[in-house]
Amino acid sequence: MQGLGRANRIGVKPLGAERLYRRVAPDTLGFAHLGELTPHQGPIGQDRALEALSFGLGMRHAGYNIFVLAPAGANPHAAARDMLSEAARALPAPPDWIYVNNFADVHRPRALRLPAGEGPPFAARMEKAVGNLGPMLRGVFESEEYVRQRREAEERVHARADEAIARLHSEAESRGTRILQTAEGLFVTIVRDGRPLEAEELDALPEPDRAEARRAIGRTERSVQDVLDLLPRLEGELGETIGALNRAFANHVVTEVMKPLRTAYGSAGSVVDHLDAMAADILDHLGHFVEEIEAGGAEGLHHLQADIESRYAVNVLVSNDPRGGAPVLTEDHPALSNLVGKVEHRAEMGMMVTDVGLIRPGSLHAANGGVLLVDAERLLSHPLAYDALKRALQDRRLRIETQSEFLAMGSTVTLEPDAIPLDVKLVLIGEPWLYYGLSQQDPDFAQLFKVQADFADDMPRTVDSEKLYARMLAGVARADGLAPFDAGATARLIEQAARLADDAEKLSLLTGEIADLAREAENCAASAGASVVRAEHVRTAIAARIRRADLLREQVHDSILEEVRLIDTDGSRVGQVNGLVVYSLPNLRFGAPARITARIRANPGAQVLDIERQAQLGGPRHTKGVMILSSYLLAHYSVDRPAGFAATLAFEQSYGKTDGDSASAAELFALVSALADVPLSQSMAVTGSVNQFGEIQAIGGVNEKIEGFFDICKARGLTGRQGVIVPVANVRHLMLREEILEAVRAGRFSVHAIATVEEGLEVLTGMRAGERAKGGRFPKGTLNAKVEARLAAFAEAARTQGGAKARRSPWSVF
Repeated sequence: MQGLGRANRIGVKPLGAERLYRRVAPDTLGFAHLGELTPHQGPIGQDRALEALSFGLGMRHAGYNIFVLAPAGANPHAAARDMLSEAARALPAPPDWIYVNNFADVHRPRALRLPAGEGPPFAARMEKAVGNLGPMLRGVFESEEYVRQRREAEERVHARADEAIARLHSEAESRGTRILQTAEGLFVTIVRDGRPLEAEELDALPEPDRAEARRAIGRTERSVQDVLDLLPRLEGELGETIGALNRAFANHVVTEVMKPLRTAYGSAGSVVDHLDAMAADILDHLGHFVEEIEAGGAEGLHHLQADIESRYAVNVLVSNDPRGGAPVLTEDHPALSNLVGKVEHRAEMGMMVTDVGLIRPGSLHAANGGVLLVDAERLLSHPLAYDALKRALQDRRLRIETQSEFLAMGSTVTLEPDAIPLDVKLVLIGEPWLYYGLSQQDPDFAQLFKVQADFADDMPRTVDSEKLYARMLAGVARADGLAPFDAGATARLIEQAARLADDAEKLSLLTGEIADLAREAENCAASAGASVVRAEHVRTAIAARIRRADLLREQVHDSILEEVRLIDTDGSRVGQVNGLVVYSLPNLRFGAPARITARIRANPGAQVLDIERQAQLGGPRHTKGVMILSSYLLAHYSVDRPAGFAATLAFEQSYGKTDGDSASAAELFALVSALADVPLSQSMAVTGSVNQFGEIQAIGGVNEKIEGFFDICKARGLTGRQGVIVPVANVRHLMLREEILEAVRAGRFSVHAIATVEEGLEVLTGMRAGERAKGGRFPKGTLNAKVEARLAAFAEAARTQGGAKARRSPWSVF
């Protein structure tokens, strides 16, 4: 049977070309070239999101951090950063933070707070003071007065020691004993005739003499021990004397070194405390410094200065411009150490060591007092970082944490720097599914991110919004130094924004893609030798973009044209219809027809077998669509008798997952055709979902679906009978290619918009669908009457087979 002609399609007239594409009249934009416009500052169409950002930034209470919800491809980072940066300039600059050694516990460096911008000057003053300390100490300890007083102190002690030793020898001689120095130590013996006796001689003395000798030796040995006990005390007294002398001489140096620092930072209590601790530590470690000085020469001074600089170093962790307002930063790689900082180590003599100078800040340190923007998906790829971030926000304190703390990795000695008070506004940016997923799965999330900033993916299309879009494009052109765009090129870019929004009444706010298209159009103009970008260059850029990404589309279409995949575009068939599917790739969406078939046979109970579901290729939304169309069939036709038939539905040559309900109208049409034994036009393709009342509902990808079927029909030759049936609700979404508009104007292709199942059946069959009369029957000769008659025949067959047990059969879908 040949396909139905356009004149035979009753009820629904095809849409005119003017309803298939909404143009932008270049003269309504109000300029000849884009450069005449004042560029728009900031994002367009995002008033709600910008209000939320402003609110969140102004709330200084805990938990009012911000989550920016942005659709895929929106890339709101720049927009959010620009808006927040502008607002943050009015906020006070946060303080500087420095780390210094904790002399009471070297493993826990102290954090000191200074006014904004004062960190580096303080570090410079400290460096200067510490740099002067070594030479000044050396000068003091090499001075004549210090050397004289030290020598006198040493001489006094040495004189006392010499006197005690001399007295010891004198007392020993008076007792007839002598103190001898041997390899084993001091030895006391008896003297006879001016000569010390040997042990054998001593033992040979008569007993009375030997006893007296032993008593004399014992008294001398006790005297020796008294002297031996005295000498260390003398050394200790000398050390105390020299220590007091060193402190007395060094105290003046330390006072002079610290004086400028105390004068400059006398109002900063924590700094004064550190200077006091530093002065005390210098005096406590004078002995070590003097040893370095006494080592002599340049090497001794070098070691002294290195020790001083390491011990009294200042690490400026964060410094802020006092006139720059609050910082607004972006962390592109939110790993743990990049967020909360780290303590680095260096190798020395085979060991890993560290010091206060190796403490490194994280982005939370740098943004403290301001705003930090973080990509949520990247953050969640570092679970330890996300947990550490939450702890910091909850505690309002920032502590440097390492991965080894959580994973028990390594045993390297490290530092535990003081935690720093945290006052940061955190802005997470992610897709809506991330926000809702975290809201449901993380009990802490709602308390930490109380502000939701929704970035829209489109805005209403009006004359004013088109002009606003043009100003946005003017900003892109100026920022990138693009060639002039005339009004026609700008209008075509705005029209493409509507196509990207899948709605002729809206404009896409995924402006990055349109900006890229403008850049590509300029390249096309340059390749053509044009100095001004015009509409044809934009069209060329669009075609080139599709060409670069459409290999799969070409392969799918070729498989149809080569009849590997069976698709009819002419004639008519019972129980067969052309459905439409959309393929979504990263850089391209395209449509193609898919054959949908239905087979019917008599059966005691009403059953619809969904082959896609049985093969586990159908998704839940597709299964739901089949259930709904089955419900419509039962309610519409099987009113007072059992529906005694079984039906099968299939997407032919479909070997991947099928989901969604956009083919449910086409599946229903195939079922009705099979039930009525009335053929459907194969020149037409159908898309749309159906509800239980037979109303045709909107679907997605309508432009790609129409264009996909058009391309197949065009390749085979347009006959004037070919076209696509779409839901009425999708008419507002139509932004079709120019060649389709030309084909519609020439009567070689058509687009029909339907609101009900009956309208679609009339277009596909050329028959009146028919409405139930008051008697409950459909008019004779109508499509519905044929369906009802076929169902009556099935019911009679079921009654005959079932006999007295015949009853109304349940409806089931498999």
